Amino acid sequence: MTKPTCFSRSLIQGLKKAFFLLLILIADLSVNAQEKSVEIPVNTGSVRPLEPNWTKALGGDALAPIKSFQDRVYVLGTDRSITCLNEKGTFLWRKPLGFRPAPVFAVSSGGLLYLFSKNGEMLVFSSNGIPVWNYQGKKGVLPVTAPFEGRDGRIFLVYEDEIVCLASNGLQKWRSQVNGRNTDFICEDGNGNVILCSGNKIIPVSPWGNVFSETNISVNPVEGLGLEGTGCAFFVPVSDSSCKIIVMDLNPIHLKKKSGALPQEPPDILWENDRMSSHAASVYYNGTLYYAGTDGKITLFNATDGKILATTILDGIQDGISGASFKISGKNNSERIIFSSEQLCAALSLSGEVLWAFNFTKKLLNPVFTENGFVVSSPMKTVTRGFLAEFSLGTQQPKITRETSGYGIFEGKSSEYGITYRPGVQSVFPYYESIRKKLQSGTLNGEEVEISRRLAEIIKNDTGNPFSDVLYTEAERSQAAVILGKMGSEEARDILLETLKTEKNTSVISGILYGIAALGPDGGRKTIESVSFIIRSSKNYSPIHRAVCSVLFAMAKNSPGETSSEAMKMLLEYTKDPYDNSIKKYAKQMLENLLE
Repeated sequence: MTKPTCFSRSLIQGLKKAFFLLLILIADLSVNAQEKSVEIPVNTGSVRPLEPNWTKALGGDALAPIKSFQDRVYVLGTDRSITCLNEKGTFLWRKPLGFRPAPVFAVSSGGLLYLFSKNGEMLVFSSNGIPVWNYQGKKGVLPVTAPFEGRDGRIFLVYEDEIVCLASNGLQKWRSQVNGRNTDFICEDGNGNVILCSGNKIIPVSPWGNVFSETNISVNPVEGLGLEGTGCAFFVPVSDSSCKIIVMDLNPIHLKKKSGALPQEPPDILWENDRMSSHAASVYYNGTLYYAGTDGKITLFNATDGKILATTILDGIQDGISGASFKISGKNNSERIIFSSEQLCAALSLSGEVLWAFNFTKKLLNPVFTENGFVVSSPMKTVTRGFLAEFSLGTQQPKITRETSGYGIFEGKSSEYGITYRPGVQSVFPYYESIRKKLQSGTLNGEEVEISRRLAEIIKNDTGNPFSDVLYTEAERSQAAVILGKMGSEEARDILLETLKTEKNTSVISGILYGIAALGPDGGRKTIESVSFIIRSSKNYSPIHRAVCSVLFAMAKNSPGETSSEAMKMLLEYTKDPYDNSIKKYAKQMLENLLE
């Protein structure tokens, strides 16, 4: 047999190597194929017809889309009034306005109603129709968009030449010059910065009033949505029936601005998807972006990388979806996603499974979903309708909640932390006076975080110096609590309530209570429970009770629903024995003020 030559041996070795590489390639392709073949769950839901549960005639049509809060529905009417109904259609109250309201109407997560007169004044009412406070911007000038609510109850108003930040207690925190003339919409990024969008231009504004450079993002979104810890999702029309989702990280813009590097570079794109139906509604919750298209298909995305987690298809959609919105309902292990539109409504589990779905026999106008499962329409020809969508799941559903992370105001220490403090030599009262001047002029701006942290440290007697046993005086701590409350950050509530649990000094307890009274509305149970504890543990003649009356008055005036009613009942008890006459008289005066 002829021996193989060197050439033939090289050829054989080359073929073996090529064959080996081919096997590796085939194996790799097989793995990729397996990865790509992972099935995305597709949920389908049968949509059933739903008839009205009740029908009511009003004094006029809605001047702006109706709003809901808990189990109530509010109508800003063309008859120059606000009308409040409960979700079952019962009239609760009607407030004549006495002026021509502008078609701008909003309800905060704390239950405050925001509306504007034609002369540019913003009027704020509680959920019970009680006037709470008002804000006069430039006379005759209205904001270019509806008020936008931030993470701790603060409200942002965008005008043609400035943006204003107000606390939920009416305090002006800051105002900054900005070109807001052509703002199409406002949204928030994952870090709590307000984003003004005008065409393909965005202007980020920090919660403390720092305005960053206008940046071109090369697309024209119609809506934006903040993804916590990730960035901002923009929804960009591609055609009449399709939309592109672009998720951007806006942090590099802020960093470059702070370092003075100009011009600005485009933000980083984290992920995108250009195969979606036109945008109908979207919401972010617990790491997931829920996107509803006008075709009735709801897609669940991993907000971090854009991976599709599930798709939900609601059948029976013929003419498309309009007037849609999402709402998070329930808490703990009962959360669900509520989808409402002018054509249908549905409840989904967090994984996209359809719990129920109904369509309406007639198209509704700007419907809202209430606390216990009703869908209520804006009035058409003065008639509004309510549909009970969750009757099959029980009579009392979990309360709708709005969980937010806040701005992290107290996640850190002040610059004064750990510095030796000597009472009698270094008084903090001049410092307090400087803060009061900022509150009066509405110029907290970027100092809000530093001031808040230092006040919290004083309230808690936390000097940060392990080698010093010097503490702040009761007067200093009491005043710090009052000022912190007046600053109007909802994040301060936990600081004040936590200190209240363990504090023994009467003067400091009173100061904390007055600080709580100065905050905005509390729709939860935290404040009521803390105040109830103070009442039970204090002697009848204690001066603390006057401060308690102030808290109860503020809660009855500002807070919604059951919280307001319970506070009023507790305040009524202070008009009776065994409290002394001065407390009785003070409580009676508070009740009279509520009934004016």
